[in-house]
Amino acid sequence: MHKYIVSCIAALALLASFGVNAQQILVFTDTEHPVFSVPDQAHVYELDQVRQIEESLFSDLDTHKGDPAELAKARLTAQTHHQLAQSYRGIVDAWTLGVQKIPAVVVERQYVVYGEPDVGEAVSRIQNYQEKHQ
Repeated sequence: MHKYIVSCIAALALLASFGVNAQQILVFTDTEHPVFSVPDQAHVYELDQVRQIEESLFSDLDTHKGDPAELAKARLTAQTHHQLAQSYRGIVDAWTLGVQKIPAVVVERQYVVYGEPDVGEAVSRIQNYQEKHQ
């Protein structure tokens, strides 16, 4: 009987930890506001990444010999296209969620902490708030 109770407690603890880890965590920042202690399940959007990608693709087209359109097309690989799409998605998500300041850590598209570069700390604050208000 004792082993059964210990097993049940261990299983409940494991399930509880999955619940915390399963939360959707979005981090909005830019290169001037680096973040750290980012959980594996968090998705980090650098909102200035579109500008950086476009500059790397197109900054020297006017000085390059040959057809600029062909050169741009050659530089726009599938990976770069994917990076641009993800970067624009971050901008749209930030706008849709009403993000006002960066860095911003958003959990479950509902709770936000602004100005905290330590993502783990921001998530901890949100979890503490959730525990007190549920």
